[in-house]
Amino acid sequence: MKKLPRIRSAFALFLFAASAPAAAHAQSGDDARRSQVIVSGTDIKITVGDVEDAIAQQSPFMRVRYRDPAKLAELVESMVNASLFAREATARGYDKDPDVVRNTKQTAVQTMIRKTIDDALTPESIPEPEVKAYYDAHSNEFHRPGLVRVSHILVPTKARAMEILAEAKKGDANKFRDLAQKFSTDTETKLRGGDLHYFDPRGIPMRLLTRFSKSPDDIPVSDRIDAALVKAAFALKATGDLSKPVAVGDQWSILRKTGQIDPQERPLDVAAPTIRQKLWRDKRREALDALVEKLRAELKPELHEDRLAPLRFEAPKAPAVPADPHGGHGGTGGAAAHAPGPTETHGAAEHAGH
Repeated sequence: MKKLPRIRSAFALFLFAASAPAAAHAQSGDDARRSQVIVSGTDIKITVGDVEDAIAQQSPFMRVRYRDPAKLAELVESMVNASLFAREATARGYDKDPDVVRNTKQTAVQTMIRKTIDDALTPESIPEPEVKAYYDAHSNEFHRPGLVRVSHILVPTKARAMEILAEAKKGDANKFRDLAQKFSTDTETKLRGGDLHYFDPRGIPMRLLTRFSKSPDDIPVSDRIDAALVKAAFALKATGDLSKPVAVGDQWSILRKTGQIDPQERPLDVAAPTIRQKLWRDKRREALDALVEKLRAELKPELHEDRLAPLRFEAPKAPAVPADPHGGHGGTGGAAAHAPGPTETHGAAEHAGH
């Protein structure tokens, strides 16, 4: 049978199946219409539903083109080709190739997770009360006070602080950095020019705000900026402003403002999408962990660690490629190397079993 008449016949039957009344078939409802076979052969079967599903998997823009009978016939023909290739690949045993088996297992796992977990659990499925509860319990993430960044120079006496302040007023940020590296007694910050980084009005460094977002009050005083420095830093108005000498214990410091982050307020309606994503990720991970634990309890996998010793980590040697007697470099090429293109292989995965 020639290819074109065969596809035209399939296309005509498809149109008939799509429009025929359900009462004309032994089955009832939409299943009867979708189950009608429009292409058949040895181990090959394509139904109305198969064609509809192939169209549905494409973008809305691409679906419109199949209202053209010629384009629809091309699609059916490509599905026939894909089924033929799949049938031949199975007949030659390629379905048992290790790479094919591994990819099939991976696809099966992905499909199982999608259908058993992801289809039911989505960010939109997180209840409003849970979103609100998270928002209330993590207020520090959504209501952050302003942050300030300063550099300082710590010296033993107020008189020395006044002298360095006078020098600092003559220069810019680079001048202040040089003075800190040369004269500051704060060994932790002097090598970085006295930089104290960003901190909030409680003296909590920004790096700790994220780590202790649920309980910032638990951050010990020893990890916070000295209260006198915090007060003086937040009193500075503009970047580049210098402070008067500030008593820090029995020493004195002068500050230079280097940055500022304004307070951040995120109301619930703005924060909700982010919260939903986080809660969804947590619930999805919990569902996967629960499934793994269930399977472990049922199947009881056992690791024999002592048998890992013989493992080899060298890459296997590539087999030698025979020379091409016609002067080429071996390998594949020409007509024999032709693989089905995107149109020819469309739907191969869906119809491998037909």
